[in-house]
Amino acid sequence: MLYLSAEEITDNGPIEPDSKHEDIRSQPYTLPEGFYWCEVSLDDETELQELYDLLYENYVEDDDHLFRFDYSKHFLQWILKSPGWHKDWHVGLRVTKSKKLVGFIAAIPCHLQIYDK
Repeated sequence: MLYLSAEEITDNGPIEPDSKHEDIRSQPYTLPEGFYWCEVSLDDETELQELYDLLYENYVEDDDHLFRFDYSKHFLQWILKSPGWHKDWHVGLRVTKSKKLVGFIAAIPCHLQIYDK
C-alpha cells in the first residue's frame, strides 16, 4: 500500500476526471505584449541553431553553473523527432521586435501502461 502524507492510497486511476471536448481551451493563453508563440522547425538549420543556442546559454544542471547543457543539434533532432512526433509539439516563444527565440517547450510521444490499465 502506498502512503503520501496522511492520505491512504488504495487504488490507482486518473488524477482528474476526463474533460469534455468543449471544456478544453481551444486558444492559447494570452502572452504579455511583445511576445508571441511560434512553431520551431527542427528541419530548418537556422531555427535548430537558435534552439541549440537558447538551451546552451540558459540551461545548466547544477547550482554552480559548471555543468552546462551541450547536446548536439543532431541529438536534439533525434530525441525531439522520435517515432510518432508532431511538428506542432515544438513550441517556441519569441520577442516580437527582434524575433529572438527566448523560450521553448516540447512534447514527445510516450506509451504508458500502469498495472493492467
